[in-house]
Amino acid sequence: MLQLNPQEYFGIVRQIDDPYDTTTYYVRATIRNARTDTTITTVDLIDRGNGRFSKEWQIPVENAGGTYISITTEVYTDSGYTTLSERYGRQEQTYLIQERFNRMTFGGGKIDYSWIKKIIQDELGKVPKM
Repeated sequence: MLQLNPQEYFGIVRQIDDPYDTTTYYVRATIRNARTDTTITTVDLIDRGNGRFSKEWQIPVENAGGTYISITTEVYTDSGYTTLSERYGRQEQTYLIQERFNRMTFGGGKIDYSWIKKIIQDELGKVPKM
């Protein structure tokens, strides 16, 4: 499962399965809270040509502990998004919205392992000898 960072932009993408299908389609993504099934928003994807549809969406601020969302894309045959394609079914993906932390950073900078080693040696030097 992909983890999304709050407030980042995420590309929602749907590729039509048949590369030889030249029919005009319209694709809409419905974004829901995966726990409550409440609709967060809908996003109409842009036709990029060759059966590829996409649009960027800004991830909302998540609740403490993270929020699972599902993104369902559906293919329509009309620009009013009222008639589903009989040829292409729904596709759904689940994501976790949660702050990502880089394991190689600490306090905004990179970890200096020689500095950590020196701290440990200094502290071990303070331990009384028995």
